[in-house]
Amino acid sequence: MRVTVAGILTDHKSRVLLLQTTPTTLTPVSRPAEVGQSPAETLARAFREDTGLIVLPVRPTGVYLSSDGLELTLVYRCTMRGGDIHVPEGQPPAGFFDAAPLPRGLSAADHRQLDDALHHAGGPVQLGRLPATGSRLSRLLGRREAATPGAEWEAFVMLVVHDGLRQLVCERHQGGIMRPLRDEVWGGEAPWEAAARLQARLLPHVEQVTTELRLVQVSTANRSIVFVFVAPPYPQAAFAHLPSGLDMWPLDRLELDQIDDDYVTLDAGLARDALASDATAVRLAD
Repeated sequence: MRVTVAGILTDHKSRVLLLQTTPTTLTPVSRPAEVGQSPAETLARAFREDTGLIVLPVRPTGVYLSSDGLELTLVYRCTMRGGDIHVPEGQPPAGFFDAAPLPRGLSAADHRQLDDALHHAGGPVQLGRLPATGSRLSRLLGRREAATPGAEWEAFVMLVVHDGLRQLVCERHQGGIMRPLRDEVWGGEAPWEAAARLQARLLPHVEQVTTELRLVQVSTANRSIVFVFVAPPYPQAAFAHLPSGLDMWPLDRLELDQIDDDYVTLDAGLARDALASDATAVRLAD
């Protein structure tokens, strides 16, 4: 899938910065995710190049999948660090617009992302599929392209199902290796849908609960993203009859018992960091 990063910036009057891509179309600043940069770095550069403003992406507020399942958008709230609006020649005009109510000219998809970001009070990001829109095309018109526009990314999902005592449901792999639940995100599938599919397949006897996206790890070396979802603690009784190939495994023992397995070390670190956070973090892989 393609991955785009979008930023929501407000000024001291609570007005929101938007680009006017056509005489009747407004859209937030965005840019395709780029190899060699974190999403936040890509977004900060997009603001600097497209508007002349120096911004700091503060926190992610939403992860959205396009209606056709081909494009994933990470949305950040941003804060101003300096600069004045100075749009390069040939680029779309930019300016601050009143946000209550949101201005006309926004697509339904951009309206959803803006509304979620402006009302995000912290914690896990909002998740959702975006309605069909042609705004992505107009957004690209006249905008300086990224070094790798439209690059395809592989997406994976990890599901941390635990008992509240740092014991995880793990899957037994060849050689007796135990790893947290993980799978590839299928084409056209949203990461949270992949997490639900994984939960239903591996824990068919357990009632599904709402999971939270706690960690997004981006590897620019091979253009892959891992979405780590955490379920609330299950009671011990839920794990009494796990399907074949699954077992409860202490998180603190994963790396100690299988220290030579790099994948276990990576997955254990992801699970540990996801459990330690109440919000959604986006970071680059080491």
